[in-house]
Amino acid sequence: HKLRCRLGLLDYSHTSTNHCSPAAKSISDCNSPHPAMLLYMLLLLTSAHALVAPQPVCRPLSPTVYDKNVPLRTTSGRARVALAAAPTETENPVAKDAPIYALAAALQAVPLVLQTKESHYVFFLGLATATVYLSSRAPSLAPPEAEPLTMKQAALAPVLASISLFSLYALIKYLSIDPSLGYRLLTSAFAGGASSLVLYEACDAVSDEDDRAALVGGVIAFILVALYLGADSLQLSLEAKTGIANFLGWSLALLAPRTVPLRSFGVGAALLGGLFLYDIFFVFGSDVMMTVATKIDAPVVLKAPNPPDSIQPYALLGLGDVALPSLLVSFLGRYGDAKGERAWRLTATSAYAVGLLAAFAANEYVRAGQPALLYLVPA
Repeated sequence: HKLRCRLGLLDYSHTSTNHCSPAAKSISDCNSPHPAMLLYMLLLLTSAHALVAPQPVCRPLSPTVYDKNVPLRTTSGRARVALAAAPTETENPVAKDAPIYALAAALQAVPLVLQTKESHYVFFLGLATATVYLSSRAPSLAPPEAEPLTMKQAALAPVLASISLFSLYALIKYLSIDPSLGYRLLTSAFAGGASSLVLYEACDAVSDEDDRAALVGGVIAFILVALYLGADSLQLSLEAKTGIANFLGWSLALLAPRTVPLRSFGVGAALLGGLFLYDIFFVFGSDVMMTVATKIDAPVVLKAPNPPDSIQPYALLGLGDVALPSLLVSFLGRYGDAKGERAWRLTATSAYAVGLLAAFAANEYVRAGQPALLYLVPA
């Protein structure tokens, strides 16, 4: 039988709501639930509400691609690429790139199994380069009417990022407050609503029988997030927790460039130029970046466990070092597609790989953490 989004006909009259022992006289006599179980209960309750809701109110935006027949120049002379309708099934680049997705997923097991410095470089270089290429090939998730990134927003990005980063650093350094606690609270608060959107799409895919991949993706995403949030309660190994966090981080790095409509090379260059200075200052000028990156336990970095005799437990590569250059690579790829020249995407992706290799070489030479954007942006 097909999975239905409506569960209103289910009869819950025979389901016991008392999970305490028969001797319990009140709820205070029950064993206190583990915090992780409270989170799971929140997820289940919110998801159940989403399933029995009369009508889904949040629908995913239709993917869009860029029309090769639309002029790239506007009357103002700025380079723009217009958005067109969603791709047909035969034009879907995600299906064509399935082997690269599989390779990127398999690469994530390399540092967990080998745990050598060489395996770290293979993992970071292979996964980051594949992610940049794949995100530039995947259709945009921004609607055609979405406002593109402006020069003002690009100029403010390093300022706002600095305020956010230094605020987290101050909490860690001067107030001895664990910012990951606030992260967990916010995650718990928004997890229910976010998971319900996944279930909406998964149920709708089966109900309409037009997109079974959405069901598989929704189920996998739900399981991975639940495992990550409950890793400590489930007593998962360090390797398993790191692998799940890396997979979630990789997913975010793939998604982020597809949701930001960048339609001007100048805006993209200004954004990366400002973040270039931001990265250099906070890595070389202070210990802010390294302190925040190593103290917050969240899927915002790619991690590779170091050998037991290493000073640092992990080798790190920030998601921003993958997602931010992907914005410009994606723009150049669309520009090349519109002109019928594939070399734009391949050249930009190759330049990213060269810049990342330069960052690794500098890291080996000076034996200290390097701001990756220092090498990626010029490349």
